Amino acid sequence: MWVFLLANFSDLPEVIPQHYNAYGKADGFGSKSNLFILAGIASLLNIGLSILKNIRIALIIRLKLRKKMNSDNMQSLPECFAS
Repeated sequence: MWVFLLANFSDLPEVIPQHYNAYGKADGFGSKSNLFILAGIASLLNIGLSILKNIRIALIIRLKLRKKMNSDNMQSLPECFAS
């Protein structure tokens, strides 16, 4: 997104439609520099969602390990009472 924006920035018109009404007619306009804000928000969302995905994977792995450790402890429990 950033590469495309930077490569074509000089070719963009100075005023860009930003909002459309129910009939598809542009009723809100802004400067082309506002596209950098949009690209920044998209980048932050991408980074944030990637971090959340990795945190979720780490939590799932931790829960699976805890479950396995608990099941291993439960299997050794009868041995404690046998002696």
